[in-house]
Amino acid sequence: MFKTILVATDGSDHAKRAVAMAADLAKKSKAKLVALHVMGNDPLPEGDRHMMEVEFADELRKFPRAEPPDEIYAFSTQAFVRRHREKDEVLRGLIGKHLLESVKKEVGESGVNDVATVLEKGDPASKILKVAAEKNVDLIVLGSRGLGSLGELFLGGVSNKVSHGADINVMIVK
Repeated sequence: MFKTILVATDGSDHAKRAVAMAADLAKKSKAKLVALHVMGNDPLPEGDRHMMEVEFADELRKFPRAEPPDEIYAFSTQAFVRRHREKDEVLRGLIGKHLLESVKKEVGESGVNDVATVLEKGDPASKILKVAAEKNVDLIVLGSRGLGSLGELFLGGVSNKVSHGADINVMIVK
């Protein structure tokens, strides 16, 4: 029935149900499963950043720390913003990597062995559609609601944008 299924995940409850549904379909169809996580661009809230710094402390130590150029050293606003932006990106990457590893393990335990993981950065709907085209998928599976901002509820969420922008079947899981 399906040859390749793309499941987009952000770790939300709806996304977890979408992963389970996609794994079940992949198993029944003997299809390849592509798990995608798209990192956002918004700054991390300070509390979340601190919690993640503690959670990923060992892994953060592995990343080299680039010294800012002399003209924006120490206490300048630009240096402060740059350090936080770079740290946010590293933390988002670590979160995405761990999320995709757990998805791969979960679907593997359910009997799906042909699993690829993709980590992207940017607008989630655009990246989902881009990866779907690149991987030549037959079906996109995603949750009806994710961890996105409250504004998406009023402006049209990722699932709405993907379902309207896709040329292939899209399954939205509640």
